[in-house]
Amino acid sequence: VDRQYFLSRDFRAGNEEVQKLLDDTVTQFNLNVAQESAFRIVANHSVEPCGEHLKMYLGGMAGTGKSQVIKALTHWFSQREESYRFMCLAPTGAAAALIGGSTYHSMLGMGREKGSESANNLLSVRARLQNVDYIFVDEISMVDCHSLYTICTKMCTALRNDGQPFGGVNMIFAGDFAQLPPAVAGHA
Repeated sequence: VDRQYFLSRDFRAGNEEVQKLLDDTVTQFNLNVAQESAFRIVANHSVEPCGEHLKMYLGGMAGTGKSQVIKALTHWFSQREESYRFMCLAPTGAAAALIGGSTYHSMLGMGREKGSESANNLLSVRARLQNVDYIFVDEISMVDCHSLYTICTKMCTALRNDGQPFGGVNMIFAGDFAQLPPAVAGHA
């Protein structure tokens, strides 16, 4: 099997029950062609052990349905009783609340206080990331380059895997780079 086969619309899960859940989720959430493609890439990847590290960007203007894809993916992992494998993060509390997630600051222990790199902090982050295979970061346009680098290095350190970006966790980034720019420290 081609290692990129999970990217294909023709992908069929080896298990008919899993395939039915894939198809039913697309129908239940009324996903359009682009939304379905994004959903299937992640869902297919989650059932087909291909060894490829998924790094994906889901773009589009406000109202294109990125949140609908998040809802479908949350449902997918929940129905498979694998909610622990999927985590939603965002740069602000308001954005995180809209997707049923957390801020990346709180989840990854990225506070401004001294000691945010302490051994206890890293152990806490490691525990929160245990068994997480997919992280969805919404409103990525609001994350500046330095913060994205810090997210990556924090995950690598906490997971003790600096051989792969983000500690080997599959990453899905979503947002509209024409909508909300990163907040810059010291600027209003």
